[in-house]
Amino acid sequence: KESLPEYITDKAKQEAMSPEAAKELEAAKMIVRNLQADGEIAVLAGGSVRDELMGLAAKDYDIATSASPDRVQQIFSD
Repeated sequence: KESLPEYITDKAKQEAMSPEAAKELEAAKMIVRNLQADGEIAVLAGGSVRDELMGLAAKDYDIATSASPDRVQQIFSD
C-alpha cells in the first residue's frame, strides 16, 4: 500500500510540475520508501508540506526519519 500522502502521489499534480521539480519529488519519494522498507519511520516534513497545503509549488523536500545518521548511511550504502 502507498504510504505517502495523496498530494505526493497525485499524478495530475506531478504532470503539472516542471521536469526538475518532478525529478526532485521522485527522489524524495524513493528515499522515504527505502527508509520505510527497512523498518524506519520516514515522512515528508517542513516547507514542502506547508507549501502543498497553501497550494504552492514546493521548493525542496525535507524528510524526517526515526533512523539515526549511521542507519541512513547503512541503508543507502547498499
